[in-house]
Parts: sequence; structure tokens; C-alpha cells
Amino acid sequence: MTEATIKLDQVSIRYQKHVALDGVSTSAKGGDIIGLVGRNGAGKSTLLETIAGLRIPNQGSASVLGQASQNLDDRGRHRLGLVFQDDELFDWMPVWRHLDFVSGFYRNWQTERVDQLLRDWQVPVDRRVGDLSRGQRQMLAIALALGHDPEVLLLDEPVSALDPVARQDFLARLVELACDSERTIVFSTHLINDLERITNRLWLLSEGRLLIDEETDQLREQTRRLTVRARQDLPASLGLAGTLREHIEGRNARVILKAEQAPDLAALESKLDAQISSERLGLEALCLEYLS
Repeated sequence: MTEATIKLDQVSIRYQKHVALDGVSTSAKGGDIIGLVGRNGAGKSTLLETIAGLRIPNQGSASVLGQASQNLDDRGRHRLGLVFQDDELFDWMPVWRHLDFVSGFYRNWQTERVDQLLRDWQVPVDRRVGDLSRGQRQMLAIALALGHDPEVLLLDEPVSALDPVARQDFLARLVELACDSERTIVFSTHLINDLERITNRLWLLSEGRLLIDEETDQLREQTRRLTVRARQDLPASLGLAGTLREHIEGRNARVILKAEQAPDLAALESKLDAQISSERLGLEALCLEYLS
């Protein structure tokens, strides 16, 4: 069994009366590309900061690459790559000097890779960081996070400022990075359609709780939406095994199911005297159902 690169055990974090994370337990291994989704304020940034050792849990424990996150030594920190929403770049520095400054902290800096990324992403190295567009700043921050070839890459809304072409190129490179090594990548995003193309795992947070922690292929395969149109009023609940959500109004119902085996629609239609359609949900529709 592959050793976990990230492990959270009953992690809870509170800010006075606000609960940012509530008993979160999960793990990740090398090669995982994990999409982290949730509403604003759900705890996504706090979760990433906890993994990186920037937040100390009130309860539970977090570890990364075999070390307690809050006690990472220099070698452990050098094995992480971080990009958060506030890029913390030095506005007064030219890009080329910023590259020299950051690269000086790492023995294994990948100069050719970083230079190629900035050329591909059209980030001018002779311009001051403060004069870059928001998208260019984001690309620079990502390139800097990749420069030392990290084993765990944590990205908080890394594509929010990118145009569609740049975003597609960046996501393709994420897949390359994960396939070329046993790297673990966790990135949060509101652009759920992006997850369909590159992730193999989904973490969905709601009010600090981890509602979904599953393989994306399994989620798509096992989650269905039933639309029921009956000839008479339906009961208050259809009582179907694996029901995640159901909305019943008179003769009509919409039910979200998660089950290894699809229900027997013919038998259910006969029982309810209804017409029933079934469809599998994509990740975006599935996430919206959970978060609505």
C-alpha cells in the first residue's frame, strides 16, 4: 500500500465562535490530483493552510510527507509547493530578480523548467512584478511554486484570474506533473468543470465538514438523479436506498441517489404509478446538488 503523503485526523479549527474545520479526516497519496470545492467560507483555504503547517488545529492532527505539519523541518518545507490567493510577491522587484531571489533558497531549482513556463505563459521577466496583470502574477506565483520540483503541491484558486486558454494549458501541465512523478496535488477551485478533466479525487467541504471524499470516477458512476412524474400525489418520502437528497412536491419529485447498483425503475414506476427518468450526474451538477 502506498504511504500517505497527506493525512488529516479529526482536524478541527475554531476562530472564537466560528468553526472553520469540523472533524476533518482524510488522506492522499502520491499521484493524486485532488479537487477541493465548497462555497466561500467553507474552510478550503484553512484546510490547505493546515496541511502546509500554517494553521495549528485546536483538535486532531495533520501531517505531510511523514512529518507533523506544524513541526516541518527545512527539508519538509522544501518538499512543498504553495500558491495561495494572496500571492505575496514583491511588487518592487523585476520578475528576473524575483526568480533569482526565490531560487537561492533551493538546491534543486529547475531553471529551465521555470524559464520555459514563463515563456509559454507570456510573463515578461524584465517587467516589475507590480506592473504585471493579475493573470501574469498568478502564473509567476505558480511557476515559483513549481521551480523546486515539490512532492506536494497545494494551490488555492490557482486559475481564478486566468483566461480560458491559459487555464486549459495550466491544467494540462498539472496532469503532466502528476503523471511524471508520484507528486500529490491539491487545488481548490470554483470552476468545477475544470475538475472533470484532471482530478482523480474530490474533496467537498461544507461549513467546515468534509461531505465528499471519493474517487471522481466512482462518484460519476454511482450518483444518479431520478425525475419522477406520478399520476397521484407522492408520499412525503420515497424511501429509496442511497438517497442523498429528495425534493417532493405533489406528483413530482427529484431524487439524488448514490448506490453501487441502479434502482429497478420498472418496479418503482409500477409501485408509484409514475414515469421515471434516470441520469448520471457530472461533477458540476453533483457538487451543486450537495451545496444547494
